[in-house]
Amino acid sequence: MSKEIFIFGKPGCPQCQSAKKMMEVKLPKWGVDAKVTFFNTDDPRDRARAAFYDVLDIPTTIVKIDGKETARFVERVPRSPELKTALA
Repeated sequence: MSKEIFIFGKPGCPQCQSAKKMMEVKLPKWGVDAKVTFFNTDDPRDRARAAFYDVLDIPTTIVKIDGKETARFVERVPRSPELKTALA
């Protein structure tokens, strides 16, 4: 089972950085093996990826399991319980 987490945001956005930090801290603690990718929406290539995933606001965190979106958190950092549930 492959797990991916996409975080769409900007380097200067405190919430975006909190979302990244949360993944760095919580995933190892929970024993979750997931690939985490941060997309900088200031970068044209990453903006194209954001458009592909219909991301209009930051931060947006998308959880995918086996290629299917299982959760989306828009304009906020996911809370630990809901993120853990989305990754189960």
